[in-house]
Amino acid sequence: MDSNYGEESIPNKEMIRDARKMAIPQYWNPNKGEDGGFEPVIGSGGAYNMQTTIMVADEPFRGNSTMTKKFAKVMTGFVISNDGDQDLTFVINGQEWLVYAGAVFSENFLPFTTVTINTIVPFQAYGKFSLGSTIVPPPPVDTEAPEDVKNLVTSNITTTTLTLTWTVSVSEDTVGYDVYQGATLLGSVTGTTYNVTGLIHSTQYTFIIKAKDAANNISAGTSVTAITVEVPSVIPPIPITNLVAGTSTYNSIPVSWTASNGVRYEVAYSTNGTNFTVASDMVTADNYLVTGLSAITTYTIRVVAIGSDGERSSGNPTVQATTVTAPDVTLPIITAAPNGGTFTSAQSVTLNANEPDTIYYTTDGSMPTTSSSVYSAPIAISTTATLKYFGKDTAGNSSTVQTASFTINSGQPGMTTVTNGLLHSYDFRGGKGHTGSAQDSVGNMPLTLTNFKSDGTEGYIAGGIKQAGTSNDITSSGYLISTDLSNMGMTTPGSSFTVVIKAYLNAINYSTHFFTSSKDNKDLQIDPTPANTVGRFRICSSSVGATKVHPKVEIRDNATTTTTIIRDGAAFADSTLTPGGPGSVMQVTYDSVTKTMALYLNGVMNKSMVLENHAKFEGLVLSSGQHVTNALLIYNRALTSPELAQVSTDLLALP
Repeated sequence: MDSNYGEESIPNKEMIRDARKMAIPQYWNPNKGEDGGFEPVIGSGGAYNMQTTIMVADEPFRGNSTMTKKFAKVMTGFVISNDGDQDLTFVINGQEWLVYAGAVFSENFLPFTTVTINTIVPFQAYGKFSLGSTIVPPPPVDTEAPEDVKNLVTSNITTTTLTLTWTVSVSEDTVGYDVYQGATLLGSVTGTTYNVTGLIHSTQYTFIIKAKDAANNISAGTSVTAITVEVPSVIPPIPITNLVAGTSTYNSIPVSWTASNGVRYEVAYSTNGTNFTVASDMVTADNYLVTGLSAITTYTIRVVAIGSDGERSSGNPTVQATTVTAPDVTLPIITAAPNGGTFTSAQSVTLNANEPDTIYYTTDGSMPTTSSSVYSAPIAISTTATLKYFGKDTAGNSSTVQTASFTINSGQPGMTTVTNGLLHSYDFRGGKGHTGSAQDSVGNMPLTLTNFKSDGTEGYIAGGIKQAGTSNDITSSGYLISTDLSNMGMTTPGSSFTVVIKAYLNAINYSTHFFTSSKDNKDLQIDPTPANTVGRFRICSSSVGATKVHPKVEIRDNATTTTTIIRDGAAFADSTLTPGGPGSVMQVTYDSVTKTMALYLNGVMNKSMVLENHAKFEGLVLSSGQHVTNALLIYNRALTSPELAQVSTDLLALP
């Protein structure tokens, strides 16, 4: 065949279509007619007409820009390699194809002589044309079955198995053999042996071997008959004797016996003597350790002798034994109360165990051992320390080592154990002189001593700060003040707070001002000066009648009104503040959510009132007047009643 067509001889043939105008399977036959044509592909049983065609590469070319290539031959395949870093396209028979950067495209096409390549990157390409073709004739149809096998025999017959062997079929196209048990296909093999299993003893069977070829033609088959072996009459083994149980543990029991004529033994156990669980049925020794048992449980153990064919002895002996209590392997749990933290006073630490234990501990942070101190009473922690401890129970189990770190802040903050929210703490005991400042041991807001007399009648005394003025303003006597609220620690107004004062009245005056939230010691005067500030409040005492003295709070609740909260205004009410001592603890709480201000004396609430406006701080002033102040505490929250009672107890206990 000459496939070197000129351009004018390119065929223009319609593809073959069915009644629905759908293209059917077909191929191009260049030998059909004068210039070739499409041929339908017909399957097995008809004319194949399929061709064997060789594709030959020819007319290679390359470039790096758009070009059109005309081939000298009619091509039916095309290969192009994109050697650049950008995609390119090409057009054959009016169809555009894409080749990715770095990719190689290879495909067969309907005959063509021209290809247009659109590119700005380098490429290499060549065409492929069809060379030669051969009509493939349809193969002959094989309908002849192969010859049957010969010399089919059985061997190795037992009660449940046998072996089939035979001589191969003489037909050369034989590919294998089907093995039947009666009408049931057991399997297919390519060799001449088959092992049959799963038979019943003393039973006749017919087996058939059928040869088959590649066209699935199957021979009639060769058969053979065989009878499986009869099960021999066996005598079961005699039972074992002298079955005894050894020393039990919490989860096992050892047993031993005198062997019988069995080849192996089954050991089983039961908790009720009826329902047995097999521990093992492959015991060949004359003893066995039964494991996996429950503690403190009585078990019945049985041993059965088993013969070579699985026959079992009867009248088998049993023995009973009881497992012991399981050992204690649970680690003890040791806890500390308190379990570390930051405290303002010495702590008494109690160690507790969840079971009888010996507890070992150290307080220097070192790892405790059984040579460390043994806990017998609460441990006193008076300075910052690291407590480590563990317990060991009577079974020898040791708990993990626990750690509790204690920070003890000694000094002025230790006036009370209620430290949550404590912003400022002033202890006025033990100072000297009438000038200088009183230090804040918690925050950073010292109070300056102002206008104190230097004759020894005012200023620091052993019990605190003494003020001896005849009135409650700046002209009378000394006072302590801070006008810088940058370290106050709360937003004012609008924050909840608690103010606590421990003080006592001088014997010569029943009414005085102890504390005010002003910045100029002008208290709550109603005038046009800056002292007239809504929210400013003061803590003071009130003389009712001749000798009845009670604590009270006054607050500028609006621009024109001073609101008073007093313990009792009745002239007949007993005094709650005693001139000359002893000291009393006055506490004022303010809840900014409900705008409730409450007055407490020695931890007991006297009166409370809901305000119109927020209470506020402009400054801190221990006001002038006739009194001695021992301590001042300020919190950034409203303490609870139990906390106020604790603070009062702590301060009243101060020397």
